[in-house]
Amino acid sequence: MTNPQPIQPGDHVGVTFDDDDSLAATTLDFAERGRRAGARVLVLAAPRLARALPGVQLTEPRGTLDGLRDFYAQAVRQAVAEGLSGLWTSVEMSWARGIDPEELVAAECGLNTLFSDGRLTAICHYDSRLFPSAQLARFHQAHPVGQQGACLRYRPTGRGVTFTGEADHTNLLAWQALTRALPGGEAVIDISGMSFLDVRSMAQLGLVAAARCEPLSIVASPGQGTHLRMLGVDRVATLVTVEEPGLPVAAQAAP
Repeated sequence: MTNPQPIQPGDHVGVTFDDDDSLAATTLDFAERGRRAGARVLVLAAPRLARALPGVQLTEPRGTLDGLRDFYAQAVRQAVAEGLSGLWTSVEMSWARGIDPEELVAAECGLNTLFSDGRLTAICHYDSRLFPSAQLARFHQAHPVGQQGACLRYRPTGRGVTFTGEADHTNLLAWQALTRALPGGEAVIDISGMSFLDVRSMAQLGLVAAARCEPLSIVASPGQGTHLRMLGVDRVATLVTVEEPGLPVAAQAAP
């Protein structure tokens, strides 16, 4: 899948660059979008990039994964307390090249739930001159939104999460992490507003349901429901099919 949509509040985007000019262009566009959204803009990048980003205040990255989630959560709270819509942060990831790649993948996946209320928006820039292609593919899979891949968006509900957009191999790790991050008790995953899920992404819903002790309901379109039944997901989860995405299930079931 190809994502032609502009970045929206709440997106966690992974991109690759191969020269400082392309990094600068993407960063400047992102920063301008953040300012128009009424957010604080934080650009984390090495000092060497100051020449490529004139007029942009750079903050040097922390260089560690420790406390990263708390750092972002606190920065968002502070921005909102000051009357801003949230935090838009652009992160040039060369600082992470000494970190174990799978630890970095796990950290990127673990951050995804911070974006669900739309107040945190981030773009992570990976330099293809520093990271091998196999690692880059894994890093991109940990992001719900990619520069040339699927675009997955999500918002929490009272008992679970509602997804829109697309899920495929390009954001598989993010999809797996988000579908596992459900609240305790009876939970609901609503995929009825999604435009595309590949077979592996649909099968993931069955794996999530089978691993839970509590009941899981999946709200799906009629076509999605057909494919989920073909995969046997209805044997481990309750499938609820709806004709119109976004309309409460009870309302659609009413005569």
